[in-house]
Amino acid sequence: MKHPQCDQIVLVSADLEARRVRLTLRAALLGVVLSAFFSWFDFWVTGYLFHALAEGLFCVLLSWLAWGLYCGRGQRILPLLGVVLAGVLLAALSITGEAGDGVLIWAALLPPLAFFVLGLWLGLAVSLGFSAVLMSMLWLRIALDLGFGLNWLAMVNGGGALLASTVISMLYEHSRAHTAQRLAHAANTDPLTGVANRRGFLAGFECRMTLAQRSRTPVSLLLFDLDRLKQLNDELGHAAGDAAIRHVVRVIQGLVRRQDLLARLGGDEFALLLPGTDLEGAATLAHKLRETLARAPLEMAGCTRALTLSIGLAQAEPGETDYDRLASVADRCLYRAKEGGRNCVVDRC
Repeated sequence: MKHPQCDQIVLVSADLEARRVRLTLRAALLGVVLSAFFSWFDFWVTGYLFHALAEGLFCVLLSWLAWGLYCGRGQRILPLLGVVLAGVLLAALSITGEAGDGVLIWAALLPPLAFFVLGLWLGLAVSLGFSAVLMSMLWLRIALDLGFGLNWLAMVNGGGALLASTVISMLYEHSRAHTAQRLAHAANTDPLTGVANRRGFLAGFECRMTLAQRSRTPVSLLLFDLDRLKQLNDELGHAAGDAAIRHVVRVIQGLVRRQDLLARLGGDEFALLLPGTDLEGAATLAHKLRETLARAPLEMAGCTRALTLSIGLAQAEPGETDYDRLASVADRCLYRAKEGGRNCVVDRC
């Protein structure tokens, strides 16, 4: 089966998520400073003792969560706890009514915070849940006439601000996530063929080798060149060369498995990583690739051109995760395949 954790987009997205964690830590530190300030302000200036106590408790808890993030623990659960704690604090301050309806202004900060820290769908769920609980509790207080200075007009304004903040934050996060995915794809994909480029291949190589090491399964590497591509470019133009490269990729993609990693390393040089395949199995596949391509000539502009491959093979040593050594062996075999007249497979050097 395919390993989604080894996809190039996922790997780059993981880098973006790591950056989000760092930004979340900075936001948490800002929250600690603000809650400490308002705790002091409400205790010594306004006299809102409940607010001062709630903000002080939030400052302590948020400091503990920030320390956990800094130490690299709970990178998924701790940000969620932080946002939930912020929601509880804002709801408590709003529902008590001690500071009047002006405190509803702060409630509108929860949706952008939730989307920023938690992403699109979890941020949306937390924002909607917070808005539903807060507005229900406030309407209940008005209905019971508990008399803390909040009226229906303030509720409409507060609810509208919450809704607008949620929608704007959701649209922004959706756009940001889509852009990040497109950038990740562009950074790891060869634009001519749509397969992985060198950067994407190296990222996928590292992940697949780690998985193979854990499962103690063999891994083989194929390095291959499209024979006489320069001659094809000189005779028919670079458009024909590009068409030949795309044709090779289409043929190979029809023969490999989903968990195999195909990449164009540059020019006419390709790599194919075969998890769970020993050298004998890789040689069988290599001959099949070469023979299938030879039977599927390139046709363009009324011209038919047979294409061939020179292929070098190497199998990773048990526990090996070093690309350079494995590629060096496969590259020597590829060089011998070219020296031997091309259109052949060399699996031992």
